[in-house]
Amino acid sequence: MSEEAVDWVGFTHLWDLLAAQLFIVPSTDRLFNPYRDADPAYDLPHAAATRRANLRAYLRSWARRPDLLMVGEAIGYRGGRFSGVPLVSEQLLLTSPLFTFGGRQTSHHGPYSEQTATLFWGALALHRPRIFTWNAVPLHTHKPGEPMSNRTPTAAEVRAFGPLLGEIVNIIKPNTTVALGKKAEAALAALGLPCRYVRHPANGGATRFRQGIGLVL
Repeated sequence: MSEEAVDWVGFTHLWDLLAAQLFIVPSTDRLFNPYRDADPAYDLPHAAATRRANLRAYLRSWARRPDLLMVGEAIGYRGGRFSGVPLVSEQLLLTSPLFTFGGRQTSHHGPYSEQTATLFWGALALHRPRIFTWNAVPLHTHKPGEPMSNRTPTAAEVRAFGPLLGEIVNIIKPNTTVALGKKAEAALAALGLPCRYVRHPANGGATRFRQGIGLVL
């Protein structure tokens, strides 16, 4: 890819922003930062650095600016927690022709497959070059003492990462922004950013997700 293409997609600005505001955030007993930290019980050596490298490769993977921003709620333990790429599982990262930028595994026991990621890209595979994926809370939200679990992010967590989300939107300048789920919709609304709401595909929402996406594309 040419440097012109990278500059046009805002790669440098995105990377500098994430390095300054995301990669340094410490994990807690309820939030895990996969770009900063690793758990030897689940992660391969140098896992955090590998996830940053996976994300960096993802950011560089567009030949032109993505015009569609998809905002999810938070990183899932079978998805971005190990892949480092929002709404992409390790399984997809390593095997799908949609992601040919050389992502690497970080889990001991994977590669993990995630239902949400599989449903999402099953519906949107043809549109991959247009789509930038992110999360209202770009960390893994889990139950206390249960690192391999998921939980819905709190309103306070969503607010805390609102400024970062707003800056990402400002850099990408998407033609259309889609909120996957109510938490993502609330995050964008709090920033005064217009969006289209689509039912999150998890927990029985696959049919309504596909219907909603069909109205957006």
